[in-house]
Amino acid sequence: MSIEGLRAYEFSVYIFIFLIMSLILFTFIIWLYLPKKIAHLKTGEKIMFGAMGFGIIIAIVIGYIQLIEGYLL
Repeated sequence: MSIEGLRAYEFSVYIFIFLIMSLILFTFIIWLYLPKKIAHLKTGEKIMFGAMGFGIIIAIVIGYIQLIEGYLL
């Protein structure tokens, strides 16, 4: 690996950390608005919160794969 490659990889790590921090903040906001009892949710709300949770997991996995493969520049 060259010096520029190592520098780009270090930059990619910071982007991944920013991604994780923003997803943690987004998850916290979802948790604030999520009713404390799941029984009070309608079917559409359960699907919506489930889709948001699934999207968070997918974003973390895709970001991690891009970081490992070196495409997160």
